Amino acid sequence: MKTLRFSLFAAGTLTVACSLAVWGFQAPALALFLCLIVASALLRDQETALHATLSVPELLLDVMEAFKLELFPIRMWTTDFSSQTAVKGDKITAHIATVPTTTTYDPVTGFANNATAAESLLLDVSVTLNQLRICPVQVKFLSQLSSKMPLYREATRNTGFALAKFVMDYGLSKCTMTNFTSAFGTGNVIAAANFNLDALESIRTQCNTQKMAGTGRFGIIGSPYAQSLQNDDRVKSDLFYAQLNGDRGYRVFRNIAGFEEIIEYPDLLTAAGGNIGGFFGDRRSVVIATRQVDFANAAAELGVPQIMEFIPLTEPQTGLTMTGAGWQAAGTGDVFFSPALLFDVSAGNAGGTAGTGTDAAGLIAKTA
Repeated sequence: MKTLRFSLFAAGTLTVACSLAVWGFQAPALALFLCLIVASALLRDQETALHATLSVPELLLDVMEAFKLELFPIRMWTTDFSSQTAVKGDKITAHIATVPTTTTYDPVTGFANNATAAESLLLDVSVTLNQLRICPVQVKFLSQLSSKMPLYREATRNTGFALAKFVMDYGLSKCTMTNFTSAFGTGNVIAAANFNLDALESIRTQCNTQKMAGTGRFGIIGSPYAQSLQNDDRVKSDLFYAQLNGDRGYRVFRNIAGFEEIIEYPDLLTAAGGNIGGFFGDRRSVVIATRQVDFANAAAELGVPQIMEFIPLTEPQTGLTMTGAGWQAAGTGDVFFSPALLFDVSAGNAGGTAGTGTDAAGLIAKTA
């Protein structure tokens, strides 16, 4: 109302000034006086409008990053990521080559003496797709209507991370003495305070004894091990490995003691067990198979309208491929979104006999 009153005052004064301008040459002083009044009214209008704009509260549109860990690149495990769809319960079989044995030449059988059947030189590692995990998020219509930020974008930005972390923790939960019978340390125990470069070199020797792959080895260690390793001056020194990690919060050691990468993962104790200080291995130690989820086939076959959309997604930090499902609820207008992943993990001997499967591809360091 105040702004309207000022505007009418300015308009009325301007009208009078224009009328006087016709005979302004007869009363120049009066015309100039009226113009000053008009200018003053306009300035007062502008000032009042400006104060009205500033009085409207503004929302902070920046959203701080969630509390997230750095994840282990799952690609360093043996992965079977495929864009093909599968159904729950499908079995994915990976094959690991074994080394045949030599024999002597026999005068009777010749070069065929004690020949090894080719099929026996392939070790099957089966993964059954029995884990269907989702991470649903609801964006309510009224909430989005009253918000100045795109809730759908902020609410769904970390769903892929949550699903990838679950897969990683699920895989680490299988890195136990049940599936990997090799452990390192006196009495199969090494205290965190003693985990240094010497211990890491001893682990390298043990890995060599188990005939792990010469390249592509990795380690996942808890924070106590990571801290002790970082405190070793030889690890930090330029004369050795120059692993400073000065600008990184989470410690990562690359190309050290025969390992391509050793990462600090604070949740290791929770995921793998309370006494697991670190897990070391090569790509064969853990096998993960994933398939995209697609529920739209039946609707397409029956000619039923499809109200859900399925989009292939890739979590950038781990490289894990999943399927994003989204739809809008009829009536309310609420939007739902959820990534979904059909997967399973096999590790070591898969709970079987010691030394079978990929048992030799992993090594556990226990703290107690």
